[in-house]
Parts: sequence; C-alpha cells; structure tokens
Amino acid sequence: SFENNPDIIRFYSDSSSFVWCFLKGEAYRIDLKNNKSESYKLSGLQSVHKIIETPNGDLWIAGDAGLIQYKRKENSFVVHTTASNGSLIDNDIKSIDFDANNRIWIGSQNGLCFINFATDEAYKFLYDPLDEHTISSNTITGIVYDLDSLVWVSTDAGLCHINKYNYTVTRDDVFDKDGTLNNLTTAIEFDKEGYLWAGSDGVGLN
Repeated sequence: SFENNPDIIRFYSDSSSFVWCFLKGEAYRIDLKNNKSESYKLSGLQSVHKIIETPNGDLWIAGDAGLIQYKRKENSFVVHTTASNGSLIDNDIKSIDFDANNRIWIGSQNGLCFINFATDEAYKFLYDPLDEHTISSNTITGIVYDLDSLVWVSTDAGLCHINKYNYTVTRDDVFDKDGTLNNLTTAIEFDKEGYLWAGSDGVGLN
C-alpha cells in the first residue's frame, strides 16, 4: 500500500478523474469514484519532475529513469531510454511539453530534443558557445509551447525560443526589475492571458 509511504514523489490528477500517486519504483492509479486502485512497477524511478497529458489521454512523465509513457488504451507503461531510442537526449528528463504536431519536447541537463513517436520525426538541440543561434545552455529547466508556434525553453543561462517549423533558435535575455541581467531561469509558464512568466534564481518572477 502507498498509504503513509515516505517514498511518495508526485501526485497528478488526469482528465479521466483518476489520481496518480508516483512512488520510488512504482505508481498507483486511484479511482476515487469506485474506491479502487491499481499498481504499476516502474523500475529505477527515483524522482518525477513533470507530468503532462496529451489529447489522446496518454500521460508522459519526466523522471530520472527515462521518458515514461502511460498508454491509456492499453493501460500500461512504456519506458523510453537512450538505449531503446537513440533520438532521446538523456535518461534524466527535467522537463517536457507537447506541440500541435504531436511532438514531445524533452529537456535534460545534456540538451533538448523533440520526438514524434507516431512518425519517428526527431531533432536535437545543443548549445554551441560559438553559435548564437543555438540554445542558451544544455541545462534545461522548463519548456512551454505557445499559440504562435514557438517553443519557449528556460535554461540556467537564459531563455530561448524555437520556431517549430524551421527549428530556428533565438536567445532571450532575462532582466531583474532594476535592469540587472539575470539569466539563471529556473521555470517558465504562460498564464491564461498569454503572458510568459519566468522564475529566476534568487530574485523571483519576471
């Protein structure tokens, strides 16, 4: 049982009204309406950084044991790793999001990539200090997709945005209220009005 288990690492409520409880090495799907639960083994999982749900009802979990996919139709988990899929950037996934073309964007401490698991389309983005048109850093802290077909990425060296059609990367500096450059961005998110919020280490929101 997961009750009073000290190894609980993440809760998530999905669109089908199930509550998910992720623990080290396993997950529970809780059906509150019928007072039932089902358990799933997830070997090697020690932490979960982010969970998203795609329109088909699948869950994608960014954790330290690879990119974990819950397939709702099969009611089963698949763990994607660099060994099973060479397009994956790393096994310790820090952030994920998806775009309107069914591509999963995956961020790690070793760069960024996207994969379309239906078509096998994939692309990797890596930092190059000699090329200003590469991502700001390989240490990715957040990913969000906007309605203008841009993918915004926060890193420990600033923001950047990527045109999802031609993969052009543009770097964006983050400034404090007093105008001081502070590119150590730890999180990003859009609000309902379309404003992008960036969290910076030690100074709060921008």
